[in-house]
Amino acid sequence: MKLTTIKPYPKNAKQHPKKQIEQIAASIKEFGFNQKIVVDKDNVIIVGHGRYEAAKLLGLEDVPVEKVNLNEQQAKAYRLADNKLNESDWDMDLAIGELKGLSSEMFELTGFDKDLLIEPDEKDDEVPDVPDEPKSKLGEIYQLGRHRVMCGDATKKEDVDKLMDGKKADMVFTDPPYFIQGSSTGLEVSDADSKMVEPFFNLFLESIHQNTKWASHLYVCCDWRTYPFIRRITDRLFKNKNLIVWNKGNPTMGVSYRQQYELVAFFSNSKKANSQTGFIGDGKVKKAKYEVKFKERPLNDLSLSNVWDIARVGGKREHFAEKPNELIKRAVQNSSNVDDIILDPFLGSGSTLIACEKTHRICYGMEIDPRYVDVIIDRYEQYSEEKAEKIG
Repeated sequence: MKLTTIKPYPKNAKQHPKKQIEQIAASIKEFGFNQKIVVDKDNVIIVGHGRYEAAKLLGLEDVPVEKVNLNEQQAKAYRLADNKLNESDWDMDLAIGELKGLSSEMFELTGFDKDLLIEPDEKDDEVPDVPDEPKSKLGEIYQLGRHRVMCGDATKKEDVDKLMDGKKADMVFTDPPYFIQGSSTGLEVSDADSKMVEPFFNLFLESIHQNTKWASHLYVCCDWRTYPFIRRITDRLFKNKNLIVWNKGNPTMGVSYRQQYELVAFFSNSKKANSQTGFIGDGKVKKAKYEVKFKERPLNDLSLSNVWDIARVGGKREHFAEKPNELIKRAVQNSSNVDDIILDPFLGSGSTLIACEKTHRICYGMEIDPRYVDVIIDRYEQYSEEKAEKIG
């Protein structure tokens, strides 16, 4: 049947994003048009809207069609049933086994994400020794493959602007100083003292707000002492989504119960319009009286709970706050896509950068301590077998 004679059903409830249409088109091009479009007596589509859009994208004039004689009630039920009854769970072990046997070209045609084939490796959490005398200096910027690292201060707007170079991040994962004994700084302050802690969190969270895309996901590691500061600020800047509990397995020493978990605050850069200015967050200004609706970014895996059982980094740690690669990788894979920019304003020993390298994302990271910038560079070069370059 001529494609121009086929009519889409105007109330089709099944959504077909652009990416999916492109994948269907690629499948048709490689394997042929093997599933017919089903239409009613008036050539209105009952089943096959995705294939119809893919055929338009490919510029096809004729497509295989099956015309069925159904009444209006039957056609409506068939449309919904065809989509709903195709929804089922996968045996992912079997699926991954099949995917591993495909060439990269064939893999692309399946619609599965390459993240599925990423497996943990011993070198993921290997960190070089911290040098006594650093080579890096404050203000310098380094290119590490596709990644960008600056030795600078995450609370200074000019430093963050220099790092981002006009770009905005698609996601944030970061582990700021906790300001307690045993944190990355070793600095200890009273839990009740907000003169230093709250302004610090306010500065870097303001910077994150300005340098991330609308509806992007943000993960900020914290504990029960620092979460109240973060929550007060994020209530103003972001939409709080959840609080993830990272169960580290073996508890540490303690007298008021042994600590076995840390927290990861999860929120998005999708706060509603300010009531006075109508600023939405994507660079557009609307009149405040209008209700403007934006789609939230969904998680890539909706099956995950907010308790993550991931073992801490074992053996000697070069950084007090070093997080396991698997923890960061889970967040990155669930809240971003391949080639997205992931911002970490407290890069530490470079674990976020390694997680990005492993999952084919791009890390933009800030680290204030030149010694740890050296560690990050050494770690990347050992992991990737590529050389870093000073670019500023």
